[in-house]
Amino acid sequence: MPPKAGAKKGPGKDKDGTTVKTVGSICVESCQAEEECESINCVLCHRKFHSDCVDIADTNRTWSCTQCRQLPSKVDQLLDTVNKLVSLTESLLTKRDEDSKKLTNIDLEQVLATENITVITQSVDDIKTQVSKLPINVDLPKKKKCSILGDSLLRDMKSKSKEYVLSHMNGIQIADVKIKLAGDSEKYDEMYIVIGTNDCATQTAEDKIIDDYKEMLSVASEKADKVFISSIPPRGDDNEDHSSVDDKIKSVNAKVKQLADEAGVTFVDNDCNFRYANGELDDSLLLLDRLHLSQKGVTRLIKNLGLTDHIACTLTNAGGGAKWPNPGRGSGRGNKPQPGRDDNVPSPVMFRSHKDELSNFYPCTLHIYGDKFKSSEAAYQFAYAAEHDEWEIAEQIKNARTAAEAKRLSKQIPLEQISDQWNDKKVDIMREVLEEKFNQCHQFRQKLQQTGSKTLIENTDNPFWARGPDGNGRNKLGELLMDLRNRMFKDNRWSRFVQQRSSHFSAIDDECEYCGEWNHTMDRCRHGKFITCLECGGLGHKKKKCNHNEYTY
Repeated sequence: MPPKAGAKKGPGKDKDGTTVKTVGSICVESCQAEEECESINCVLCHRKFHSDCVDIADTNRTWSCTQCRQLPSKVDQLLDTVNKLVSLTESLLTKRDEDSKKLTNIDLEQVLATENITVITQSVDDIKTQVSKLPINVDLPKKKKCSILGDSLLRDMKSKSKEYVLSHMNGIQIADVKIKLAGDSEKYDEMYIVIGTNDCATQTAEDKIIDDYKEMLSVASEKADKVFISSIPPRGDDNEDHSSVDDKIKSVNAKVKQLADEAGVTFVDNDCNFRYANGELDDSLLLLDRLHLSQKGVTRLIKNLGLTDHIACTLTNAGGGAKWPNPGRGSGRGNKPQPGRDDNVPSPVMFRSHKDELSNFYPCTLHIYGDKFKSSEAAYQFAYAAEHDEWEIAEQIKNARTAAEAKRLSKQIPLEQISDQWNDKKVDIMREVLEEKFNQCHQFRQKLQQTGSKTLIENTDNPFWARGPDGNGRNKLGELLMDLRNRMFKDNRWSRFVQQRSSHFSAIDDECEYCGEWNHTMDRCRHGKFITCLECGGLGHKKKKCNHNEYTY
């Protein structure tokens, strides 16, 4: 509080007990400090000021006085003046040399030049005098240098300043980051690392992943004063063996957190706001591939890393002009209301992956083309290979353990080899396969009937069969399913369709699709789920029923 009127100003004391004199050269001219007042030192000129006089409560902070904060601008002004004077001198001397040949009054020219040089010399001397009064060995604040590096989860980010260096590489893994860091000669104040999602998507063992993390963090700690390691954000896709990548990510994150604590590294936990309270991931944070982050997801990751002031999201809020809506929360089947949608219109059914009966990847026993297949996807890809006379590939597809493997095998056929005839008939072949699936798989029939009149959308990035990467795909598979539903369930037509099957397929009706046995149906199977064959690893049959053992019907 200010002193009372007429009170005599006395000396203040620093926090260490040192008396601070209240004269103009030590504090501000309007110094009103009382006794026992704490002081703060200017970090540049080292003069002491009363904390009350300069209105600073925290005397432990780094602070510079008003005059010292003006030093950079004063130096720039002085240097600018010197440069102008030097340029003027050079111009005058040049002009003198040129005019000396023409002017007859040499004495007058010399007098003018001498007067100008005298003025310039005096000005330069004044500048030198002012510069000499400036503090020597001024320690200017050091600019922070930070590195943010990782995989494609950083692809939609950009740095707002030169101090924050952002770099990413698609498909990069933990070991690649370690090599990159080892070859970097720079030293950083802070380092942020987002990595691990590609490692978890492979068959690499968790122990190997943790060992790679440990080696990488060791190198990172040598390259930066402070290291931040991000937890792997959730993802919703599956491995080819149907194992969940997200389950592996959860396990790895728990071990990385423990590793970070031991190494003195800051662990950034994204699960706190990338998942719901029940542990289910928030699909709105992911793109359609259920791997990369949406605009909302990128923004949230930046916030979790504490880089909102330094890193920006380059994605825009896409989807406004999309033909098909974005997937909703949960299984990705469109249960979340879409902005601008009429609440009276039923939400579409979004389907994908082997867990959904509507998907071609759903495992079911299917007899068609005189062979047995483990999914409708395998049957379709078999027809695709056979159409192009790739019988060796067709045989591999027929024996594929999973639908994902069947699709991967079909990609061995070069794109340039695809015939026009196939493009003309592929929709009819898919329709035929779906009708047989309807005929032979009661789970598929039941699920299709439960969809009622809702729109069916395959939630993948295939531009022809599904929603497509931008929501403007043709969704041909969804259309075929809706057409099948309309044809088969209208006037109970499906029951007549089932009765028209051959006696061969009627006999197969008694086969349990959970275990492959003939003496009971799925609703009476003691397993209650699809079992895994010990011979081929496929689903829905026992080893003795495996076609690898030349089991025939």
